Amino acid sequence: MRLEDSDILIDLYRGAWSADPWQSLFLRLNDRAHATQSAIFVLPAESDAATGIYSAAQPALSKIPFAADVLQRLRYQRVYASDELSGHPDLPYFRVIRTRADGGGDAWLFLGRRSGDFPATITALISGLGPHLGVAAAAYLQQCRQADAIAVSQAVLDPLRLGWLTLGAAGIILAASTPDILHGLDTVLGQIGGRLTMMGPAGKTMLQTLNAYETRQNLRPVAWRFDDVEILIKPYQGHDRDALATVFVRLSHRLAAKGHETLAEMAHITRSEARFALKLADGLSIAEAAETLGLTLETARNYSKQIYSKMDLRGQTDLIRVLENSVIRLI
Repeated sequence: MRLEDSDILIDLYRGAWSADPWQSLFLRLNDRAHATQSAIFVLPAESDAATGIYSAAQPALSKIPFAADVLQRLRYQRVYASDELSGHPDLPYFRVIRTRADGGGDAWLFLGRRSGDFPATITALISGLGPHLGVAAAAYLQQCRQADAIAVSQAVLDPLRLGWLTLGAAGIILAASTPDILHGLDTVLGQIGGRLTMMGPAGKTMLQTLNAYETRQNLRPVAWRFDDVEILIKPYQGHDRDALATVFVRLSHRLAAKGHETLAEMAHITRSEARFALKLADGLSIAEAAETLGLTLETARNYSKQIYSKMDLRGQTDLIRVLENSVIRLI
């Protein structure tokens, strides 16, 4: 590629990790090539449907301008012109190149405009971008997989009311599983970029623990329990050089009432019994659970006997233990 095209190359690589993928690249390409639309299509190795990322500034297209089988028939690293393929009627002039994404999958770069064909210099530019597109597309796919993994992890953590923070010196919060993990707590306060504050002696102990981690004097985990939260702090083991500790936060919880249908199916009890079981698992007495659900005490006692018998439990303590460690917590 020519030196004067290095800005396009930089945008190609940066765009793979951008919150709005490749929008800066599209703007620059549209300006350089006088294009009406630019787009990148990415097809992971494990998928049969390409994802299209289009120029937001000039949204002439809203879908891939070719049939999927047309894209799949294109040869790698060859620039195709509009007189070789049947494209989008609103963009009769275009160039498209297909490349392999490093690590698996394919990627296509598309430029189109309504009037006047592209000059040879633009064809050469697209050809030069081809190998780099494969590297950038692989980075984009990696970011997507990481985002998916984080989303799944968060979907597990949220129902468990479990989260994490990383702390630097003096208790500064560097990162968190969710920005509002400490929202609504009275005994533990803080936000990303600020200090983590614990009420009472725990705050002093936390700072002493961080100092011990920093000086490598003592690397043992430390835990606290407040009315509304459990805290575990342990040495950080990731790649952030500024982080000293990871803090795990578990909030007090109530088992979700909507989990009764799943519990009924899983434990082979009735839905009414499952509703009652969830109340007992929240720590309510038989009488309190009966009052909450509008049951007579006699019916409630019968429910408890049926639940313990069908689930092979010895009593409420067993029920709490089983449901505390059950996938029901994830609902």
